Amino acid sequence: MIRLLALAAFLAGSWSPLMQAEDAPACSESAGQEAYFPCSSCHGQSGSGNEAFGSPALAGLAGDYLAAQLRAFRLGRRGTHPEDASGRQMAFLASSLRDDQDIAAVSCYLAGLAPA
Repeated sequence: MIRLLALAAFLAGSWSPLMQAEDAPACSESAGQEAYFPCSSCHGQSGSGNEAFGSPALAGLAGDYLAAQLRAFRLGRRGTHPEDASGRQMAFLASSLRDDQDIAAVSCYLAGLAPA
């Protein structure tokens, strides 16, 4: 059962057998703030979201969850439905994240913010 859960998490992109938690890079607040800056126009400086834009609050969500969602947007697994204008916009903006380090920085930064 544990192997099945690990496989499901790996396929979802939220866990890598090559990087265990103790090997994960330390969270850099400045790198996270810098990578998050373009996101703040919709999600707010504090990650509290914006109902008018349909942008959910992100502050305090689990870093692994946020990273998996950003990867899904960046890779075209999310935000491709023709009727999902917000999702398409998010996919476009997520493509501006240069690499997995940017995703990790944003995810870690948001996870460390107090929920609104």
